[in-house]
Order: sequence, then C-alpha cells, then structure tokens
Amino acid sequence: MYRHGLRRFAHLTARASRIPAGLLAALLVLSHAAGAAAAEDWPGFRGPNGNGQLLTGLPAGDGELQLRIGWQRTLGSGYSGISVAESMAVTATSNAERDQVMAFDPATGAERWTADLGALTVGVGGSKDGPISTPAIRDGLVFMVSTQGNLVALDLRSGELLWSVHLVEDLGSARPVYGFSTSPVVAGDVVVVQAGGSGGALVGLEARTGTVRWRGFHDRHYAQSPVVTELAGRTQLVAIGSAKVVGIDPTDGAELWNHEHGGVGGFGAESSSPMPVGDDRLFVKHDDERSTLLHIEVRSDESLDVEVLNESRAMTRSYSPPTVWGENVYGYTSRFLSALDLRTGTELWRSRAPGDGFSMAIEGHLFVVTKNNGTAHLGKASSDGWQEIDQVTLFEDLVWTPPSSADGAFYVRSLTEMARVDVVRGQVTNTDQQTQFLPAELKALRQKIEQGQDARVAVDALLEELDGPLIDGERVLFLWRGEAKEVGVAGDMFGFRYDEPMSRLEGTDLWWKQLALDRRGRFNYVYFPDYTSTLDPLHQRTAESTAMGPDLDHRGDEALQMSWFAMPDWPGHKLSVRSRKTQRERGRLESFNVEVEIPPPRRGPGSGGAAQTVTVPVTVWLPPGYDASSAEEGVRYPTVFALERYAIPLGDWPGTLDAVVGDEVVDRVAPLIGIMIDAPDGFYGRRGGGRVGLLVPEVLAEVDKRYRTRADPDGRAVVGALYTGPPALALALGEGRLFGKVAVQSPFAIDATLPMHRQQIARAANAPRPSAFYFEWAHWDMRSRLEGLVLGDYMKELYELFEAEGYELIGGEVWDSTDWNGWRNRTHLILEAMFPASGTAGDVLVGFDGWLVESSK
Repeated sequence: MYRHGLRRFAHLTARASRIPAGLLAALLVLSHAAGAAAAEDWPGFRGPNGNGQLLTGLPAGDGELQLRIGWQRTLGSGYSGISVAESMAVTATSNAERDQVMAFDPATGAERWTADLGALTVGVGGSKDGPISTPAIRDGLVFMVSTQGNLVALDLRSGELLWSVHLVEDLGSARPVYGFSTSPVVAGDVVVVQAGGSGGALVGLEARTGTVRWRGFHDRHYAQSPVVTELAGRTQLVAIGSAKVVGIDPTDGAELWNHEHGGVGGFGAESSSPMPVGDDRLFVKHDDERSTLLHIEVRSDESLDVEVLNESRAMTRSYSPPTVWGENVYGYTSRFLSALDLRTGTELWRSRAPGDGFSMAIEGHLFVVTKNNGTAHLGKASSDGWQEIDQVTLFEDLVWTPPSSADGAFYVRSLTEMARVDVVRGQVTNTDQQTQFLPAELKALRQKIEQGQDARVAVDALLEELDGPLIDGERVLFLWRGEAKEVGVAGDMFGFRYDEPMSRLEGTDLWWKQLALDRRGRFNYVYFPDYTSTLDPLHQRTAESTAMGPDLDHRGDEALQMSWFAMPDWPGHKLSVRSRKTQRERGRLESFNVEVEIPPPRRGPGSGGAAQTVTVPVTVWLPPGYDASSAEEGVRYPTVFALERYAIPLGDWPGTLDAVVGDEVVDRVAPLIGIMIDAPDGFYGRRGGGRVGLLVPEVLAEVDKRYRTRADPDGRAVVGALYTGPPALALALGEGRLFGKVAVQSPFAIDATLPMHRQQIARAANAPRPSAFYFEWAHWDMRSRLEGLVLGDYMKELYELFEAEGYELIGGEVWDSTDWNGWRNRTHLILEAMFPASGTAGDVLVGFDGWLVESSK
C-alpha cells in the first residue's frame, strides 16, 4: 500500500510541477471547494474549504503588510469560533446563567441579536464555561450545537428560532465528558452533525425543517467535526472516528469509502477533523504521535479506493488544527509552529515563535493568534521557516479558538473578548528590544565585547563563577550557552506544555531569559535548544519528573530529566531533613514479591473478561532493634505504606526513615515498619493511579504474616502523592477502611473529581475518622498556563471540603513545587504526623510552620 501510494504520488508531483506555484495553490483549493459560500466569507468551522484557508483577502498595493485593531469588545466565556458570512458575524458565548448565540456587525462589532442556547455550560476538567461548537451559516440560516446537545436553526437576520432537535433526547446520542463540541456543516439542503449514538455517528437533517434524512457511520465520537469537500469528482462528507476515516454521500448518507486509520489519543482521532489539501487528498491527524496523507481514487468499477501516501510525526501532540498553502501543511507540533512537505511527509521546520496558538492561511501568508500572550501575528507561508511581518497585542486572557477571516479582516476571540484585526499596507518600524531590556550583567558583557574583548573569553568569565541561574533577590537570569537556532526555558514556574523563548546576546552563543520569582520558591527547570530538552550544564542538581515527559506533556514511557534551584528564602535551606548528616544505626531492607489477582472491571473496556494476576514487588524497611526485640515481649510495630512507586528511587524513603525513625526518647518518630511497592505500569500515572488501591489488601496481608505488625487501623498509615493521593484517601475513609491514618501530597483533584470526593465524605459520615490526617499541596503545583489551569486551586478546594466536615487536618499550602523533588523535603514531617514518638501529634509539627504559605502572610 505505501509503495503503491508513493508511486501514485510521484505522478501527482510531476504533474503539479508543470503548474506555476501561485496558480497551483489556488487550483488545489478550488478543486475541492464544493458548495462553498462566497469566496470572501468564512461560513463555519475551518472556513469555506474546511482547511483554515482563504485564497484572497490581503490588500493590494505597495508597502509592508501591517496589522491594526479594527474593533474590540467584551464577550462572555466560550470556545466557539466566529463565523462570518452574508454580512453577519456569529459566535456562541455565555453569561452568568445561560449559553447564547450572538450576532454582530462585522464592520463595527455592534451587536445585532442574541438567541438563547440553553443552560450555562459549566466547564469540567479544567475547561472554562461556555459553548464549544462553531456555528454554520448558509442561505440566511444559522446552525449551532449546544454542549448539552441542542441543535438549533436560527434566522440569520433576527435570531428567531426556526427549529431544534436534541441530539440526546431525540436522537439517542451520548453526551461526551466535555459536552458536544462538534461543529455542524451544510451540504446542499442538508445540515450534518457528528453526534454519535447507536443509530450512527453522523446524522443528516433537512436544513429547513430539522427532519432527519439519514444516519450513518458507526464509530465512536468525541470532539470531531466533519467537512464537506470534493474528492474523486464527487461531493463528499468526510469524517474521522475513533477507528476509521470515511467518505459519505451527504444526500443520503451512503458510505463511499472507509479507511481504518489505526490511531488513538486526545490530540489525534478524538479531536480531529480531516483536512482537504487538494488533488483528491486528505491530511488527517489520526494519532497523538502520527499524521497521515490519504489519496482517494476511482477504481475501474467506479467505486472509490484509499491510498496512504505517507505518514509523519509532524502536526501531532496539539489540539490546534493545521492549515495548508500550496504543498505545505502549517500548524503545531506540540507547542511549536511547524511546516510539513505534503509530497514527502518531511517536517520542513519548527519555530518557537510566535508562540503556541492557532493558525490559518491566506494568500501566501499565515495568520496566527497565540494562546497565552493574546497576540496576533502575520507572516509568510514559507518552506524556509517562520518569517514574521507584523504583530499586534489583543487580549490579556487565554485564547482557545482558531481565527477566521472575511472581507479582508481577521476575527479572533479569547475566552472573554473578541476583536476584528484589519490588514493595511505601510512602513514597519523595528526597535532594538534587546538593548532596551538587557539585564545589567549582559549590558556589561556586551560593552566588553564592543571594546574589543574576545566574545568567548568574556562569556567564559561570566559563567565560570555560576552554579545554575544567576539569582539576585527576586531576579533570576537563566543562561544557556551553545549553538542553536532558538532556545527556550521551561519549568515549574510555567507548568505543562509551555516554554518561554530565550534571547541570544548578539555576537555570542549565549542565550538568556530573565524572570522575577518569589524568594521562597524552589523550581525544577529545563532548557530546550532546538526543541530537545537539555539539563543546565552549569550545575549538577537534577530531578526526574514523574508528571511531565520530554515534550512537557503528561509523562508516558520516557522521563523528563530536569535541573533545579532554590531561591534565597526557600524554607528547605533550613528545614529539609536531607541536609542533616548523622552517624547512627540504619534500618534494614528486605524485598519480596506478592502475586495479586485483579478482577475484571465492572464496566468499560475489559469488563466481563478474566481476572488478571499481577506481580507486585514489595520493599520493607525494618527499624533498628527490630531483630533484637521478640514477639514474646509483645513488641509490635505500626506500619507506613507508601503507594507511590518512586518512593525509593526518587523520594529516598529508606534514607529518611534511617534519619528520623529510632528510639522513642531520642527521635521524634516512633519505631515503625515502612512498606514500599512498585506495581506494574498500568497502576500508576494519570490513567492508572486510581487502581493501585486494588493491590493493597493482599500486600498488607502478606506483610502482616511476615512481620510483627499492628493489625488495627490506627496502627497503619497510608501515604499517596498526586495520582495515588485519591486511592490513599479511599483506603482510610469509610466503614471498611484498612488504614486509620493517611497522608497525601498534591492529591490529584480537578472539578470533575470533586463530586466523587463529596460522595466519599458523605458515605464516611458515620465511620471512624482518621486519627492522623496530613494534607499538603505546593504553591507551584501542577499547572498549565495555556489552559489557565492550576491544580493547586482544586487541591485547596478538596482540603476545604474535609475541613468543612470537621476533619482535623495537619497541612496546607507549602512553599515548594510539585513532584518528588519537592515532596521528599517533608517525608520526615509525614512520618512524625503519623506516628510521633510522644504518642500524639502536636498542632504544628516542628519545622512545618516554616513551610506553610499561610504562616508567611
């Protein structure tokens, strides 16, 4: 299949090479612009051609292209795109109580009408409130899908409701977790939505009446949207599901062809839309790690066949939909703007500038709006890299909506505002930003070089005394030296999926970024020269992230190695037990395996199958004096059970136990037995962490058989961190609890999980409560600037849920960052809180008050 596809593509390339490039770009789009609206309109999601592209729209004449804000106005929360057609701009938004469809004058931004769309969509899983779908405009009608599943047809001029069909109540569709985000498309007199359900994932309805004409395509739906295009001489509706890409006749729903794409993932098949790229080809983001180019051709019997022309690892790991100009696809690979050669599947370039965002193509140019900075950028659509022409700052809040364009202007929105950006011609004035904002150390370095000192010698002199970033009070100067096209710095100060670009000091190979950070902080960080993570070569303090992978997304199989530094007033300088060097007797480690039978899940994938047997490696720490005591003396030991697999390699639990557990009189922690496990991969991380609790009963029973342990709940403590935090809580709450004491560090919490915890607390209302309950989260805990998500806020809300129900908690928000390089700084406090040598824990543990953010206010 691949070899045949490449031969076929060689023929296509040879034919295309005889056509001038500019004309070819136009022909590629016109060949599939089936039933499109007027050329200057943008009638729905991804524009008139379903590929984020307009052939024309930039002003003619002399002078450089420049961006100017035409108008800007406030808007309620929402993700819906702006559709512009028939002299009306339409989007969906929300107020404090309801979701709405709103229409505006494209020229002035004046509101034309507002139509009700239903109850307010409350964001879940860190998402914001408001509608997600983008409306479609056609022949005086507006079609829109609410997150609850209400498909409405409105009059374009008045906003009057003409008809509505509920995807769940009327068609039996299932509402996705985040609500319906699919955008409707119009093909002739049929409006189509990818709604899911047993009747078929796609449903075609009469545009004028809402009567169902057909249903088809049996595949799972999430957040995909179909497109209408022309392929192999036929107008087709093309859609992607969790397993297949299909071509459908939009008049009757008949399947014309299908292709099993073999992809998975939230960045891939679950949120993608096939993109027409001309010459009967489709570009498909079908997998988190792969994209593919398909060719649709006519067989001898006039049926349609699918060829895979090539696959690529570009245009992946991003929710941002790509666009196309000529024979190049432009879009995001992870958080970097990228270009892909359609003919070979080769990535042509990546660029950190202009920043992670959303793009569209217009007349040989790219227009990009960034997620975090709220800036709009215009550059050339080039095979040679990002070539910026102009930019303008628009918003202070997040942008999570692709731009649109009509009548020579761009339309963009953030979560709370929308704007029109005009394109004019004139003279662009550049300023020397580097001189204006250069830190004092680099100004002095630059002056030495200008006075004739060798640049390498001058840089050597600056770096030779440094041990990591240059820290001066709250000022932190990150420095990386080496040859690279561009460099970024990432870390706990920013969070997931984000790095800040660094500047190159002119005439040197030194890159820099200056930030203002809190004096009480500690930060893991990493450099990204040319998109590959690199430790800071200036010092040896390193940490392995258990939350993030090398691309700054959630960790998979590969770990992200990071450097770290602490600010001048970080409490750990004085309070971390790891800095204490003591000469004392150490405990003893023993290891063994426990075979645990796991029943099949009650529902979902694997339900009804056979039980699974897993091998659980167990490490037990026995305190000094354990062998000298005897069962006849009645000596039995309390146990602390660490659920996290990294408690030994990254948390150094044995070292901390050696340092603080011992004699009842001398030490603050009573003699105890430590239990640490390392279960298979499927029981940890974002998707598996909740299952680790299934392993505990049998492991605990085996420990009780092998050692002299206390079997009562108050003689047992369980400790979890991040994804093992919730199962730790479950094991210590309720009538059937195994543990009478519990400690959690940064327990994973988000708005979607808080109702579960409320139910958990309600079920445990009449059960004994933990006799010791430690709960902490970090000031710089897991976060994502691009989603506006700070998990520490939800952890605090969970803490306050327990507090409001009268649970006696030890803990709070601490001056540290997430992951084991932060958590292990307070393992000794957890041990003291669980089993203090005195027999009772004080209100405030010795040294803990210095960690608390609240105590510093």
